[in-house]
Amino acid sequence: MAISVQSCPHLCARQGVAHRHEVGPVAVAMRMLAVLRVVIAGLIGTAWRRQVDRFTGTSMARRYVPKVYRRVIAASGITVEVTGLRETFANPGEPVLVVGNHVSWLDVMGLACVQPVRMVSKREIGEWPVIGTVATAAGTIFIDRFAPRRVAATHREVASALRAGEVIATFPEATTTCGRGIGRMYPAMFQAAIDAGVPVQPVALTFVDSHGCITTAGAYVGEQPLMDSIRSILGQRDLRLRIEVLPRISPKHVRPIDDRKALRTAAHSAISEALELAVGDYDAHLRPATCQARPLAIPVVADPLTELEAIAAKARRTAA
Repeated sequence: MAISVQSCPHLCARQGVAHRHEVGPVAVAMRMLAVLRVVIAGLIGTAWRRQVDRFTGTSMARRYVPKVYRRVIAASGITVEVTGLRETFANPGEPVLVVGNHVSWLDVMGLACVQPVRMVSKREIGEWPVIGTVATAAGTIFIDRFAPRRVAATHREVASALRAGEVIATFPEATTTCGRGIGRMYPAMFQAAIDAGVPVQPVALTFVDSHGCITTAGAYVGEQPLMDSIRSILGQRDLRLRIEVLPRISPKHVRPIDDRKALRTAAHSAISEALELAVGDYDAHLRPATCQARPLAIPVVADPLTELEAIAAKARRTAA
């Protein structure tokens, strides 16, 4: 569910607690320069390692990109704080499917600060200049949500990676919210965990200000320009990205057993409960009534993969 930029973060973040913890323009400029240095050095380092990988068959670039992500986070003045049951998502060689709520373009970098993961992202990201190159070098698995046959192939690729012992991460909301709530989750990618027989590791992501209060300053939602989001983030004092590692969910422990919708519902409930406990009294945040980020009831929706298959079949009949 897209959140209107008119209500969040323009009203919520800038009139809420986030606005009172901004640094001065000199500090913002210094952070911007630091981030640019890291990004430029990271792009050069990634390009060089990709060339080496092509001749040697190694994966130097894939191991290098998470280091760049961590440096970008540090240069931005952000601290990643891991809470919950574990300090990492999995032990070495232990496969899990990490699923979380999606708040910002920083989320992927934040996950890399906890543990190197292989992301599942929409196909369009792979076509973006610079970002697409880095994402590809990091081993990102791209999904074409509008091509049912390719979606099925992506499921098989993710399941194969999980069977090989990799940690795969995805954001089943397929969009961002401001971090004070969670939107509906699509069940399609949960099938990969069922096929591979691995657990789902839900995580709750929230941005916290210098007083430990939830803030939407790190959110990137609606039609907000990317540079506007970057300026907002670099202007925050002591901004923290809190990643809470929640109890794992086995496909065998949901009812019906090995049902992707049931697995989705269990993960959504765990993350939603964690966010609600973190935020506390929503009215206490003095957010405008137009903000759509209050706790969301999950409507009963059809499986998007089934819907896409039905649309494709209808198109074939029409063409015939």
